[in-house]
Amino acid sequence: AIVHRHAVFELAPAKGDSQSADLIIFKGSGGTAEGNINRWKGQFEPPKGKKLEDVSKVTKDVKVAGFPATRLDIEGTYLDKPFPMAKKFVKRPGYRMIAYHIEGKRSIYHIKFYGPKATIAKHEKDFQHWLDSFK
Repeated sequence: AIVHRHAVFELAPAKGDSQSADLIIFKGSGGTAEGNINRWKGQFEPPKGKKLEDVSKVTKDVKVAGFPATRLDIEGTYLDKPFPMAKKFVKRPGYRMIAYHIEGKRSIYHIKFYGPKATIAKHEKDFQHWLDSFK
């Protein structure tokens, strides 16, 4: 399967944040929900003295557009790759990501919504409303 960024959106930063949030829809993804959730967790470092399990919440058995999905909500230092094959990460402390692995009818989709914690909080209700509107 060819994985590609099906759609990319940028959401305005919250007051006081210098970075915007990204909302990316991937189509044609592979792997299991568990495998992808673990990979996404690996894109974060927890705050000192905590483990990834302390700063992440996985919710199974959710639905997006009636299809089975798994949701990850995680925060910490995001290890941002400026481009897919980049060898070095840009560490972005104080980030949060809400991500979904969706088992669609013909394809697996991933929706990743990430950015500074305050910016994610600013847009979280609208993001959830947008997801809930899928048919």
